[in-house]
Amino acid sequence: MPKIKCCSYCGMPYEFSKANRWNNDGTITQTKNPDRRQSFLEADNLDNIFQKIEGLLGVPIERILIEGRRKPVMEFLQGSFSGLKRTVVRAFFRRRVYEMIADIGAIFGMGHYELLGLKRGEYAKVYGRNIYCLPMLCGDLVGVFNFVEGLPAALSIEEKDGGHIITVVKGEEFEEDIATRLEVVDFPRKPGDIEFDRCPECGVPIDFKEYTWELEEGVIIDNVTGRKMTAAGPSEINSVFRELESELGEDIPKTIVESQRQYILETLQDKEVKRDTEYLKHQLAVRGMGNLVELDLGDKRMKAVVENASLPMLVAGILQGIFELISGSESDCQYSWSEDGTLELTVSAR
Repeated sequence: MPKIKCCSYCGMPYEFSKANRWNNDGTITQTKNPDRRQSFLEADNLDNIFQKIEGLLGVPIERILIEGRRKPVMEFLQGSFSGLKRTVVRAFFRRRVYEMIADIGAIFGMGHYELLGLKRGEYAKVYGRNIYCLPMLCGDLVGVFNFVEGLPAALSIEEKDGGHIITVVKGEEFEEDIATRLEVVDFPRKPGDIEFDRCPECGVPIDFKEYTWELEEGVIIDNVTGRKMTAAGPSEINSVFRELESELGEDIPKTIVESQRQYILETLQDKEVKRDTEYLKHQLAVRGMGNLVELDLGDKRMKAVVENASLPMLVAGILQGIFELISGSESDCQYSWSEDGTLELTVSAR
């Protein structure tokens, strides 16, 4: 891995801080594309949710997850290398494209991977460890293979030395109707009044001084909680959620909320729960998950409004889980998400 420069004060890689902006409306947006958002999640959270969906429904969802990542990676590379540049990259710098995606993955906390072998028009073999979500990493690699080789791809996976060897070979095209349905949708943003204490050197929220980027391992550690974090595109995740609902039925949103609720109950610590509303509002905002503009919390009910909710089903599950931890009661959750990105939620004790 080439030397990645990090902020001397907060430790965040400059490549990440320059590429993203923390806004006062509870969102993180890409500097070059303000319509496209980022969010920070616990690294094992997505894997946990997808495994629970498979467990509760008894249906494999791997191909949807792979396509959910393949498509945006392919689009990113096509946008980065167009025209003559694309021809030159494919001819002389194929290996560097894989290395570039590996560097981005390390910066984003998606894990470490390294290229073991590459043969033009035939295969790419990769070893990965600390992988944030194996099917989504496979989608990354398929997208790179599609771009570099100009060919469809198939996969084989084997476990080795605490990680996985992933081999990508020439395969069949993904179903076009799935690719079309997985179109990324960007939502409008409402203005907000959130203020962050900022790093004096790179300008990101000072909260990230409590994070450690272990770039060689491809992990980001939240030193306050001890949990691994990852940066992920909420629009891409939402498109996967929509496709899961389209294919598997209307129970998917409830399953996603329920999986997140369970994760919160299993994961959050007392010091994170027993804080005031401003702390919760700040945590959602610093992670790019929305602006908590209303919260009415009682013993038997919670009502909340979150504007610019980037991952509304996950936010709903977070708030329901927090209510249950505070109240000690099981609960029912009703929520709605409007086209302007506003999440309205009511959680009631049983």
